[in-house]
Amino acid sequence: MKTTLTAMILLFLAAGSAMAQPGDAGKDGKKPPSAKALIEKLDKDGDGKISKTEFDGPAEHFTQFDVNKDEFLTEEELPSGPPAKGGRR
Repeated sequence: MKTTLTAMILLFLAAGSAMAQPGDAGKDGKKPPSAKALIEKLDKDGDGKISKTEFDGPAEHFTQFDVNKDEFLTEEELPSGPPAKGGRR
């Protein structure tokens, strides 16, 4: 399950990916999980953020998401849907 959630995050961050608008459902009819939902699924210790040990994706992606470099991913740092047009957030 964690791998699926991480894969969903990475899919929506890929540059040049689908040009969906926020709120659009994917091809499978499901909306991407919100940042809050991702934290609820991946946060093993219940501190409201995701540490490197809780993150099951590639280390370089953790580093990409961790914009304040505090070694944790918070709701503000996680994507909350597909990228904006042009593949940039």
